[in-house]
Amino acid sequence: MAPSSQEIAIAGLLHDIGKLYQRAHWGHKKPHTQWTHTVVMGLPQLWQRFGLDPEALAHTAAHHHESRPKGWQPQTAAAWAVTLADNYASNEREETSETAQVPPPNVPLMPAFNRVRLGQKRPSREGAYALAPLSTRAAFPTGEPGLAYAALADRLSNHLKTLEDRPPKDLEALLSNLDALLRESAWAVPSDTVGEPDVSLYDHLRLTSAFAAALWRYHTETDGQVSTERLKKEGEAKFLLVAGDIGGIQNHIYRIRQSAATGIGGIAKRLRARSLEVALATEAFARDVLKELELPPTSRILSAGGRFTLLAHNTPESRERLQELRALWQRWALERGGTLTPTLAWLPFAPAELKSKPFGHFLNRLSLSLAEAKHQSFALAGEAVLPFADQAHSLRPCPVCDALPSTGMDEAGIWQPCSRCQADAAIGQVLPKTHEIALASEPPSEPHFAFPTTYAVPGGTADFRFRARPHFEPGQHAFDVRPLAGRIPTVADATALLQPTSHDYGAWLESNGLGHVRDELGTHTDRPLTFEEIAHFAKGASHLGALMLDADRMGEVFAHGLEAHLQTPSRIGSLSRMLEFYFGFVAGDLMEHPEEYRALLPPPLTTNARERYRLIYNVYAGGDDVFVIGPWDVLLHYARDLERLYREYTNGHPGFTLSGGFVLIKPHTPVPLIADRAQAAEKQAKEAGRDRLTLFGRAVRWGELDLLLGHGQKFFELTTAGELPRGLAHRLLGLWELYRAWQENGDPRGMKYKPLLFYQKRNAGVDRHWDELFDPLMNQLDPRMQHLPVWVQYASYQGR
Repeated sequence: MAPSSQEIAIAGLLHDIGKLYQRAHWGHKKPHTQWTHTVVMGLPQLWQRFGLDPEALAHTAAHHHESRPKGWQPQTAAAWAVTLADNYASNEREETSETAQVPPPNVPLMPAFNRVRLGQKRPSREGAYALAPLSTRAAFPTGEPGLAYAALADRLSNHLKTLEDRPPKDLEALLSNLDALLRESAWAVPSDTVGEPDVSLYDHLRLTSAFAAALWRYHTETDGQVSTERLKKEGEAKFLLVAGDIGGIQNHIYRIRQSAATGIGGIAKRLRARSLEVALATEAFARDVLKELELPPTSRILSAGGRFTLLAHNTPESRERLQELRALWQRWALERGGTLTPTLAWLPFAPAELKSKPFGHFLNRLSLSLAEAKHQSFALAGEAVLPFADQAHSLRPCPVCDALPSTGMDEAGIWQPCSRCQADAAIGQVLPKTHEIALASEPPSEPHFAFPTTYAVPGGTADFRFRARPHFEPGQHAFDVRPLAGRIPTVADATALLQPTSHDYGAWLESNGLGHVRDELGTHTDRPLTFEEIAHFAKGASHLGALMLDADRMGEVFAHGLEAHLQTPSRIGSLSRMLEFYFGFVAGDLMEHPEEYRALLPPPLTTNARERYRLIYNVYAGGDDVFVIGPWDVLLHYARDLERLYREYTNGHPGFTLSGGFVLIKPHTPVPLIADRAQAAEKQAKEAGRDRLTLFGRAVRWGELDLLLGHGQKFFELTTAGELPRGLAHRLLGLWELYRAWQENGDPRGMKYKPLLFYQKRNAGVDRHWDELFDPLMNQLDPRMQHLPVWVQYASYQGR
């Protein structure tokens, strides 16, 4: 009986796992192919549980070298499929083989960022990953590899034994478990320690699995029976590169109107639920494509910011299924008001093209196809669909989203939200205690999101689950580790900060004028905090801050950052995966465990700023950007820390920078206005030259931020202590307006700011602090003068 594409995918996923064991047992002088055979044959009951022949699977996985080592050449069509997939994944016909004569492995994995060249910008240091299981802390290049292959091999063996003792429910669950275990164990293992150690073994294994499955599916559907001769013909366009995209994300997330119908805390809950819905829509869309084309989860090769890229087989059946799926998802979007625009595009290519063209060439062509498809959004959705066709109760727009009809008036005559917005509120309530999200095929009774073929249930127990934390332990169900459920601060977080001075959170609410929140929502520990509550934990003014951060030049990185001969799928996939891991997991982990990163961060500017990171509301984090809301002073510290960690995470590469926008807002500011203002501030930072944060109207280089905030902190402390007059801040801002007229408009009258500033030395009593605080302002090129509103307003809002 011919193997299935799932069996071929498993063989491709395991084909080089012997490299880990070869290095762990270096003195045995055993080639890695033989170690692969040993590992697979060591789990006979696991494979037999799913109807797989252990001998055949071991042969397919281990016999994947055309030349050396002797005796491990492919002898079946299945083994040839893995052999060819191995070559396509590495974009080489013949890779360097490790033998017993090579010195023991002492070369660590080089960060993928080191390979990127952006103009004249090159990495400034070597850096390397420690050989450790994948975690948010281990993902930083340390410079001290501390290799421990034996420990990793033992950990993987124990997990595999657990799978055999407690086998997953089905073949999909087996594949997802194997993928997760290899991701945890092999992410920092170099695929090759003889050549260039810049490709992760995990990325190579996963990509080989994707190529093998697509190749096998192509010949199964085209030829019926797969032959070695046909497999080796590389001129045919056997592969499809498929891109899926959910457009309109920001408009959909922020389409929440300030309204009496939202109730206290309604906006906070709905905002996070809407963000999760978009992330889940992308995941459900990708999963539908994989299911429809009968491909394994390893066929998903890239993920970032509402887009996914899959490797599929190029047959008439697969293209027809993709067209049907695109129409299905567009009809779903129309029925929900058309605020989201799902798009699919695909690009056929032949195996032979991989040898003559860099992989970035195919990605660029695919991006053009996707852009063209976006211009035809909803054109292929079939018959016209009215978003309110099945909601005849009202044509009054929903008071929250203004996209779907209201469900009617309540007894008080108030128009109620649409059913979707009501579901958002219910889901937002349960999100703080959610670490898994289930995909079900039948409508559940719990609050859920509905997609064309599936239902997503936060905290549910269906057969497929998303783990929203980087936990890779084996489980009985199919799962994927995805950064979906961002952090939402709760009453428990607030209470922990108030102790030991206050144990009664209700009394604290009352004393801060928030008794109405206590009376309507209560004080149970897992209740999400409202924006009003979060604002009252700010130092000084009870205001919120909104922060948007975006990675600079990502389009340039993936299009041109790697030289042509380095644009292999594995390297591009590794860059994408590592960036998503930072923004999706590390950014959130910094909120919960800032102490874990203390050695990489500068000292805090104010007391307990990092302790209050737990109050940051993670609206969206993933892909290559972040949008968070929190106490205004806390967000400035968080932005400072996140940028510093990004520099460390990307190994100090000067081409990897962040641009961000910070705005000060009141708790009742409408969400669309918050988003617009934060986006405008972020745009100002990018237009000023990137690598900046816009705050208080000024685009400031990250390297100058500490100087400015530290200056403001000192100014605040002296003002609070009565050593400086409180009206001085207003006078300084007036002098800066003169300075700006001189610097930006060439008005010579602005030059008088210097004598007027010196006048303050005698008349405002600032002579004792002149050298420390004010003498630098006499230099018109000093950042403290150029960006005076930043530190003055920072100090002023702390004193309110």
